[in-house]
Amino acid sequence: MKKLTFIVENFFVKRDFDRFDLQYYLDNNVEVEVWDITEFSNRNFNKLVVPKDIIKQDYVKKFKSSEELKDSFKSLKSNGLVAVHVSLNIRTILIFQLLSKYKINYFTKSGASLKVDPKYGKFSFYRKIINFLERDKKSNIEFFQNLCLRFLPLNFLKISDLPIYFKQAKIADKKTDLRKKLLSKKTKIILSHHRDYDLYLKYKNTDNKKDQSGSVFIDQNTGFHNDLIKIGEFMDPKEWYDSLTNFFKYLEKKYLVKTTICAHPRSNGEINNFVKDYPIIKNKTVELVKNSSFVICQASTAINFAALYKKPMIFVYNHVAMKDKKSKINHAGEVEFYAKAFNKKPININYLNDFDLDKELKIDEEYYDKYISEYLKSWGPKKKISEMTMDLL
Repeated sequence: MKKLTFIVENFFVKRDFDRFDLQYYLDNNVEVEVWDITEFSNRNFNKLVVPKDIIKQDYVKKFKSSEELKDSFKSLKSNGLVAVHVSLNIRTILIFQLLSKYKINYFTKSGASLKVDPKYGKFSFYRKIINFLERDKKSNIEFFQNLCLRFLPLNFLKISDLPIYFKQAKIADKKTDLRKKLLSKKTKIILSHHRDYDLYLKYKNTDNKKDQSGSVFIDQNTGFHNDLIKIGEFMDPKEWYDSLTNFFKYLEKKYLVKTTICAHPRSNGEINNFVKDYPIIKNKTVELVKNSSFVICQASTAINFAALYKKPMIFVYNHVAMKDKKSKINHAGEVEFYAKAFNKKPININYLNDFDLDKELKIDEEYYDKYISEYLKSWGPKKKISEMTMDLL
């Protein structure tokens, strides 16, 4: 039996099962394992929010120590394939060293998101210096360790060249990523696309009336998002959601628009404690966006679906995103960068005197097409990523 092993550094939930198309592999008699290294690779693991819909099947294995990883790599079959969905850094270098030591056939992906653009959400040079000085000692040590990884040769690091690389979009050429250090003339380059494009194709021709909505808001689980908790970042959820609720009420009163909230796929319903009187639906973002009139958003990759279905977007932020001088993330800058990609300007929902919904609902199709070409579907066959992977087994 063919075997495919996924290595991930985030809790494996239903959304991941769908996005990785695991059912397709299982239906095609492929033995599947998921190696979750979240606890091994995250210093703030005990602060992370554990999703309620985490998958607990036997094929999901959790790793806490380097010894556990070493033992499991020894037992990997040489005729299998490993999908490495982790970045190369000082915390994960052992993964790549073990893959090389045991000559495992594996692939990584380039990443295809506006967030990998080198200019995305950047602070001024002065602010970068301030942030660096305010970081804790361990974070600064890691910073310099990762900096060293950029210059040290692979053979010194005991890492071999990458066997297979899924290049998902043109943005990969701009991306600054240590994984690109693994590329060589021997690396097999596969031109693919963003996984969201697979989901877009899946729902493109469906007609689900019950998922129809006026507007949808793509939630980012403010205050509880594990990616931010990992780096010690926190935003006040109450202030943000109070402001957001007032915006929903404004739309309903002035424009008779009702809003449905797409809950973050890794949330545990935290938003329900802050937002009342509006439907909150989880794991149906694709369908809800497809059947919406327009999308309210910040800087989420789920914007991909709005771009693919050519939905008008209103980019929003408020005082919470702008006021924290010690924030490690330029939240307002991120929203502005996303909006600019669609020839839009973000709206501060605390100040709506000049808000014009008709103006906001106009879209620039040229920018939408450019976004799709740069970040989602630059080339490649119409095969699903799972089908391309099957060809490698």
